[in-house]
Amino acid sequence: MCRVGRRCFPHTADRLDRAEQEVRRLQLTHDARLATAARQPTSQAWLDQSAGELDQARRKLQQQRINLASTARGAHNLMLEAHGHEQCGQPEQAAKLRRLVTRGLARRRAADIAANPAAADGWTPPQVRGGGDRCPACGQFAAASHRCPSVILDARRLALTASTQLPPPTPATTAAGTAAAQSLSTSLYQDIPLTAADADAITAVCRDDRYGPLPQGLPEIPRRADGSLDTSSAEFAAHRDMALDRAQRACIEDDHIDGEPVPVVLSQGALEPFAVPVKRDNAARLGDELAAVEDRELFDDAECAALAAPDRAQWGQSAAGLCWRTADDEPWRQIGTGERVDHRMVTPSETGSVAVLARRTVASQAMSAWAAHTERDMSPAAVHMQSAVRDVFVYPDADLPQSVEARRARAVVQAQYALTQRHLAARGISEVSISRGMWFPTGSPAPAWVPAAKGDRQLADLTLNPAASFTLRGEVSSYFARREWDDDEYVSVRLHGTVHASRILSLPRTGMGCLSEEEVIVVGGRAQWEVERV
Repeated sequence: MCRVGRRCFPHTADRLDRAEQEVRRLQLTHDARLATAARQPTSQAWLDQSAGELDQARRKLQQQRINLASTARGAHNLMLEAHGHEQCGQPEQAAKLRRLVTRGLARRRAADIAANPAAADGWTPPQVRGGGDRCPACGQFAAASHRCPSVILDARRLALTASTQLPPPTPATTAAGTAAAQSLSTSLYQDIPLTAADADAITAVCRDDRYGPLPQGLPEIPRRADGSLDTSSAEFAAHRDMALDRAQRACIEDDHIDGEPVPVVLSQGALEPFAVPVKRDNAARLGDELAAVEDRELFDDAECAALAAPDRAQWGQSAAGLCWRTADDEPWRQIGTGERVDHRMVTPSETGSVAVLARRTVASQAMSAWAAHTERDMSPAAVHMQSAVRDVFVYPDADLPQSVEARRARAVVQAQYALTQRHLAARGISEVSISRGMWFPTGSPAPAWVPAAKGDRQLADLTLNPAASFTLRGEVSSYFARREWDDDEYVSVRLHGTVHASRILSLPRTGMGCLSEEEVIVVGGRAQWEVERV
């Protein structure tokens, strides 16, 4: 236990959380009063009151930060943040945190010496000892309402980048690569396994005026004895093709207003009638690819025990997949994440299929985690995925990861790659031309590899994440490059290149990847690309 006022790490972390919440509350109050004062006459004393309370709360917050730094684990967490700032090129923020740790340890030393004057000469900083829960994403000791510092996650993301031994990209499009991209683009929407509900949703697109004037002359679709649409009929194929065309035109628009080009608008929801069955099929195929993977590579100890003796547990299905519990008075938990599930959202599941359903649930979770993350806000699950790609493809590491999250990510990456490579080989595809859109605010310097003027193209060496998103369609990369059509605020670029099939980790029909964006996930690292400023 820390001798500083008999406070230890969990207590100081709790108090720090409360102090931060109080500052946020008083900041909102003061901002609201300033906004009122801008609209109408108000008392200066009224404004001074909220300003004074905010200043006092900030001073208390600083003291709580010093108290946290006076504990061994608090100092450890702050030094992790400082190191993260240094890796991200933010030395001033790192220096502030190091000064904070110095003040905290000085306070710790003063308290230790006051309690034991004989220790004045031989005083040493407190050491991290004993157990304690650490966040698997950022490495900090976790207490209270822990939130991963974004700078640590960003520093980890930057540290993941490296060169790879796979064939390097060709920094230009090729005739064969362009033909392969067009072929893959077309095949994304072919042979999608459909349920009766899927078929109804697709035909509804043809009757929805949100997608433009209603088509004329479509044939009636024959129905089976149970009333469902005959999805194998030529009549349904005509509806499906019309619905796809209408959805794609509504999904991706590249228009002009008064002769001026406007950004591509990507309305991903337009393709949901096609995307939903694709996601379901991907989760099933990727999950089945994990069939040979041992339980301990995918699940924690409690889940492994339940899967080893399925008759001793209760099993159910939620919207997110398989869930389980050991008794009626226990909460339902999602397999793979351990998150609690509302019992009202659970339907019973047969024990004989739990091993299959568990793996399909893990596959679905991996796909969802990839879809939810962004380059600027990496989720912990996405960091594990990037680490797995690095360890499998960039710097092969035969050692098994320690955490179940990391082991699961590696297993999913290996299964995902195998599935994708078979998909490409079956189509005789050896290379694919792809593009990627990026933008940078003009308020900060753009990377040195960005061309100086609009329209310029140049070859450049740059480092991407181990797993990097590209697209088969150039207009989609334009969308990601130019979310706002304002050259005064944004510098927009597109990357172009042709990658060998062995660098492709995933496609929208093999697992991770957005269907409407026609996303291609490739093994990144350091390589040369053609850079176009748009």
